[in-house]
Amino acid sequence: MIPLVDRAADAVIGWHAGAPQTTREFLASVARVADALPTGDHIINLVRERYPFSVAFAAIIAAGKTNVLPPNDKPTVQQELAARFDGASVLHDGIDIASGVNAQRIQLDAAATDAHTTHAQIDAAHIAAIAFTSGTTGDAKPIAK
Repeated sequence: MIPLVDRAADAVIGWHAGAPQTTREFLASVARVADALPTGDHIINLVRERYPFSVAFAAIIAAGKTNVLPPNDKPTVQQELAARFDGASVLHDGIDIASGVNAQRIQLDAAATDAHTTHAQIDAAHIAAIAFTSGTTGDAKPIAK
């Protein structure tokens, strides 16, 4: 097992909405997002903003699921990946969702300050992400990490 985050609880880990976010705040957001994730082993991560993307990425891993990182957010790609990954849902921050694809908008509650000081542990063998190449020379190819 390895730590999801290896920083002090009060260390600044990122910025969101013009304010610094500590490891404690980040982990609280990760826990809340992880608890609200749809069922299934794979989540198509289409969150565009950097900090919310980081929270989403970490939440998916902390929940024991795998991030699917497509080459783009086109509806046809969403449908193809949802079918390929057994009905995977899209996690997003405000994009057009393909017809028939389950989706959830990420919610970061800036006012919440849960006292998450323990760091999630993840299995080092867990596949954290399947990233797809751009597909500029043919079909996009998956790369598991």
